Amino acid sequence: MRRIFSLFLIVTLILGTIPTSVINASSASKQENSKVTVKTVKETTNYKKYQLSNGEILESKTKNGNSFYIASDGEREYKITNKNGTITVKDKKTGKIVNEQTVKSETPKVGTFSYQDPGGGSRYRYYGTRHMSLDQVYASVGVLAGVIASALGAGKASSALISAATAYINLQLPKVYWIEDQYRYRENIWKYIKRSNAFYKYHDYSGYITTENTYSKLRMGL
Repeated sequence: MRRIFSLFLIVTLILGTIPTSVINASSASKQENSKVTVKTVKETTNYKKYQLSNGEILESKTKNGNSFYIASDGEREYKITNKNGTITVKDKKTGKIVNEQTVKSETPKVGTFSYQDPGGGSRYRYYGTRHMSLDQVYASVGVLAGVIASALGAGKASSALISAATAYINLQLPKVYWIEDQYRYRENIWKYIKRSNAFYKYHDYSGYITTENTYSKLRMGL
């Protein structure tokens, strides 16, 4: 009995010397992400820089009409691009591609559409709906926000997308799900497109998180 008690005492003392930061590393990281807030540090026509409260920096850059994103945490730096629908995350230091994927979508549900101005204050008319998804990228909140923005063709990232990325990482969800409702109108030779993207937690598109609207302009005939 004395020997058993001695062994128990030794184990207790050893466990007592393990730093609580090691024991709670996972929960601490999750708690840190759950408190992420965003501050815009700099913004110009083709550039936007965000400072995240968890220490990350996310930059949106546009060159020759193409947008890309840089996410960094002081140690690692990633470049996120979308080329012909393929989203690539590359480690800038090593040049290694750490994630590459295409957005998955169901056959779009296209409604009855006319370019005629319906009046009532908004020119946009409903065009169609798509159910979209992409695989989770667990690198960081900034990286995932950049991947989502790249998938949407959002140009500059937004605080709404950063909030969505925080939710997906905190909940350790395997995929990002959203429903895209598209609206259009025409003026002269230009076609204007609005995409309303509602993000959800689960595969059945339940558990609403947030909505991000994106806008684009295309020359008719393209």
